Amino acid sequence: MQPHCFLRPPFGASRWLVLGLLVSAVPSVSAAAEGEIQQFTVSRDDTHHQAWPSLCIASNGDLVCSYAEADNHGGGAHPRTLVCISKDQGQTWGKPIVVDTRTKGSPLGRGFMMCRWILRLKDDSLLLASDFNGTTPLNPPGSVHNFPADPVNSGDAGAWLYRSRDNGRTWTGPRKTFCLTVSLTMKQLSNGTIILAGEHYRTKGDYWSQIIYYSKDNTKTWYGPVVVLDNPEYSCGEGDLVEMPGGELVMYLRNTLRKKGAFKMISDDDGLTWQGPYAAGNSSPNGRITAGILSSGDVLVLHRVDGPKDKSEALGFFVESPQAALSRIPYDPKTYQPTAKSWGTIDIDTNKIHTDAGYSGWVELPNRDVYAVQYITADAPRGKPFIRGYRIPKSFLTTSSGNR
Repeated sequence: MQPHCFLRPPFGASRWLVLGLLVSAVPSVSAAAEGEIQQFTVSRDDTHHQAWPSLCIASNGDLVCSYAEADNHGGGAHPRTLVCISKDQGQTWGKPIVVDTRTKGSPLGRGFMMCRWILRLKDDSLLLASDFNGTTPLNPPGSVHNFPADPVNSGDAGAWLYRSRDNGRTWTGPRKTFCLTVSLTMKQLSNGTIILAGEHYRTKGDYWSQIIYYSKDNTKTWYGPVVVLDNPEYSCGEGDLVEMPGGELVMYLRNTLRKKGAFKMISDDDGLTWQGPYAAGNSSPNGRITAGILSSGDVLVLHRVDGPKDKSEALGFFVESPQAALSRIPYDPKTYQPTAKSWGTIDIDTNKIHTDAGYSGWVELPNRDVYAVQYITADAPRGKPFIRGYRIPKSFLTTSSGNR
């Protein structure tokens, strides 16, 4: 079966190396009682906006968190790609390691770098992606990201990739993919295919759509885009997928229109075609999805939700059984019924001036607790959120107030 399009990016660009030292661990924010969520500070700098984290477990057992740093939400004039490493399952974190930076004097020029995603591949290398757009008239350097005129509609945007072969200490890149997308996520399938997912803004119709690209040769070449869902009735994006034991791909999507409930798409052919939308989860996801399969076989989905009275932003979750994840109940907000067996809230941004939170990443630890990261403003200055970590007992995910 032929893909929709074939892209062969010019990978002749020089590779460069950034070194970082892991020193001076950051202590936890609070120690919770047994059975409750513990909070930790992963990275904080009250002079910068730190956001859009992702998380993986390296081959040596370290946790590696990737995230964005800039002078404002959306990238700003001096965006950087950073990682922090924890050698004790998230109890303490080392100082940030700089993977890349976009400044006037940088080798590759200026531009915006926003959402980050990190992935451990089957060869045990770490793959980090950043959605990048250059200095277009739509977004001059230093301006806030302009979503209605999204950079994926210009010719100089695309996902940039970085790779580490020493568990996150040093990095090579960027490798330009020219996969035009923002708010990206990545997964490697059991057959080795790497899927890079993201969203496109449709200026005609004023709505978001979800697409994927895929590589069968370890990121050397890319196919796509393949449309997952492109319909103004279901303006969506920022999706993440899981590969079920039977090979089906289930992608959970942001509900941009904030209609009642969550929805998903399902593929039976490794992502070449998609069916749906189908009902999923519980509350309406209003932010990037982070989905995965727990050792129990259940699917865990983290996402941002509107907080109380829509005046705050919360990090929420839901858990679906394998049967519910594969269910194909047509999504209809008028008749919507939750398919999740449990759901709840992990944290709420309590900043009274300007909330900015809810994009996350998570991994399952050896004892089956979940460690998650998100960005949150909390008590930080306006517009300067930081990266917070959470150790979530496995019992919390099944005994929360939303359990059914």
